[in-house]
Amino acid sequence: MYENNGSGTHQKETSFQTITNPDEYPFWICEYGTTHKDVSYHEIRMNSTVTCIEYIISGSGTIISNNHSFIVNKGDTYMLAEGSNVNYYSNPDDPFEKIWINVKGVLAKQIIEIYKLQGTVLFRNTNTHEIIQAIHDVCKTETNPQNIQDKVSTMFLSLIQYLYRNQRKITLNSDTIDMFRYYIDCHITENIKLATVAEMAHMSVDHAIRIFKKKYGITPHQYIIDSKMKIAKSMLKATNNSIADIAISLDFSDPHNFSSLFQKYAGMRPTVYRKTDILKKQT
Repeated sequence: MYENNGSGTHQKETSFQTITNPDEYPFWICEYGTTHKDVSYHEIRMNSTVTCIEYIISGSGTIISNNHSFIVNKGDTYMLAEGSNVNYYSNPDDPFEKIWINVKGVLAKQIIEIYKLQGTVLFRNTNTHEIIQAIHDVCKTETNPQNIQDKVSTMFLSLIQYLYRNQRKITLNSDTIDMFRYYIDCHITENIKLATVAEMAHMSVDHAIRIFKKKYGITPHQYIIDSKMKIAKSMLKATNNSIADIAISLDFSDPHNFSSLFQKYAGMRPTVYRKTDILKKQT
């Protein structure tokens, strides 16, 4: 196993850094690791210097990337591009467990751009565990830093090709109601009009509601509210944002309406929920 120039294990994650100068190669895997289940997991990256690709082994959480929010779940892969502003955290009721890599360099950027994935964050139901684990194995067992970059750059291309094919498969082969849900997932913090989404799916609102409920056991409206409440719980635990700011960020024009909905969902008002979490951390 090669000597790395830094590794760390703490409550939230185990990470390793590779030993190489990023200026020597057009592609560089600079860090890799795993994230452990932790209700307090919260990361912020402003103008990120790396591209991060992560696979959700279990749990769920929220990603806010360049002012767009996504709920990610077990079996999903997400990509946080170099240069992006990202805020992401675990669902406190079902924390993340992840495996991930961080890469940088002109080759990594160009590969992502060639496959037109630079603006894509979420890859729903895309199992990249095996290939990311294989990249980890190369980094852990290969002794020559240049060989690491050469081998991993080829594996990275395969990873991006897989993400691209899976995205195309979702776009071309998923049934209409899956696309309906995917649209909601990608616009969850916006004012989603069911009539607009139904029109995009070429069906009436009533028909869209019926088949959505038949497939997912919940109406689109309930799904939207549940998704917003999951994000709200994470934000209450992971940030110091005011209740009003959280309500606005989730497109609730009235903080009182938001608080009432949250109480129905969580059994307590947002302020009580946040205080309860603070008390748990202090004990």
